Amino acid sequence: MTRHGPLRDNVDFRRYWIGQAASDLGTQLSLVAYPLLVLALGGTAAQAGGIASASLATRLICRLPAGTVVDRCDRRRIMLGSDLVRAVVLASIPVAALLGGPGYVHILLVAVVEGAAGAVFRPAAAVAVRQMVPADQLTVALSRSQSRAAAVSLIGPALGGWLFSLHRLVPFVADAISYLVSALMVARIKTPLRQPQPARVPDRRLSAGVRWLLRRRTLRNVLTFAGVVNMISVSVVLVVVVTAEAHGRSATAIGFLLACVGVGAVAGAAVAPAVLHRFPVPAVFIGLGVGWVITTTVLVFTSAPWAVGAVLAVAFVLSPTGGVVVGKAMLLGAPDELQGRVASAADLLMSGLAALGPLLTGFLLDVTGARNTLIVLAALAALATAACLPTFRTPGFLAAPSPSQSHVRTGESP
Repeated sequence: MTRHGPLRDNVDFRRYWIGQAASDLGTQLSLVAYPLLVLALGGTAAQAGGIASASLATRLICRLPAGTVVDRCDRRRIMLGSDLVRAVVLASIPVAALLGGPGYVHILLVAVVEGAAGAVFRPAAAVAVRQMVPADQLTVALSRSQSRAAAVSLIGPALGGWLFSLHRLVPFVADAISYLVSALMVARIKTPLRQPQPARVPDRRLSAGVRWLLRRRTLRNVLTFAGVVNMISVSVVLVVVVTAEAHGRSATAIGFLLACVGVGAVAGAAVAPAVLHRFPVPAVFIGLGVGWVITTTVLVFTSAPWAVGAVLAVAFVLSPTGGVVVGKAMLLGAPDELQGRVASAADLLMSGLAALGPLLTGFLLDVTGARNTLIVLAALAALATAACLPTFRTPGFLAAPSPSQSHVRTGESP
């Protein structure tokens, strides 16, 4: 791999970025298309929800085993195989339609297989960045990855709904094609993505990534904080949607509010390198926590769409910057032989907490109402920020070591 010149001249990273964009877009199309197809075929709302639950459960269950696979196998082959598997299973839906199907069980199996393949693809793709991009360009590279994810999340659901309106099978055809595009881009990456030979006897245990994180108090605390913030963010979005519907807002107005989330995330990813250049890392995380305290407090007193949209957009601006810092710390801090399992363990911690958000928030909304729910979320944000202040003030907070020092504990003394 050539490690000289600006990132824009890194052809392999550009191919990786395009492939990831296509793969992420396919996943977003599926999120909308699965429940719509089940309902269009006469299924119940419970069956439609079962598809989403099965996919989420599969991703969570497969996350740690996937990290082990990534640490033992060629990452290019893992990504390529995952994309091809997803392309084939998604294509089976329109093929089944030509033969008189598909049935609910078929759709459920496709969702499960796609979720499992996605769980394997995700850590492989995250770790591959370290091998394609030099350490001094990781901040920019991860910022561009955050921009891609935010943009796809913004346009993906709307595009999926529009494609479904053309014909209920079109999203699945587009989904399969997106995975083929991703596979093509991955196949053209020339940088070796094999697992490097470790200098010591590798830890083969499934729990090795979790154990590594548990020994890094600073990083562990920050990941927990990030998971709580993720949980608060998805919870606030749910409260906003429920409140808007209760006030008789149109579907267009609700769509505008959700679009503001994506706009804030896209803008935040774009300015992440500049933010990290101008402000110290502890200030970013403190600002992230305080920002959610302010956001939830403001939403207690207003439900006007223009105000809510503006507040949501601002609230999501710092999230990509925090993601860049954490991602860089893990990529440069974790040993080569544990990269996949560390990435999977961290992802499980952050997404696992976020998955609890809608469930707990729905319960609070039913029992206490929107205003009290927002007060609880504001208190949670304040408590999480206050609890992590000592961590944020740790000397060398999240200072990522050089690759040659990857055995040193991130943000701590060896």
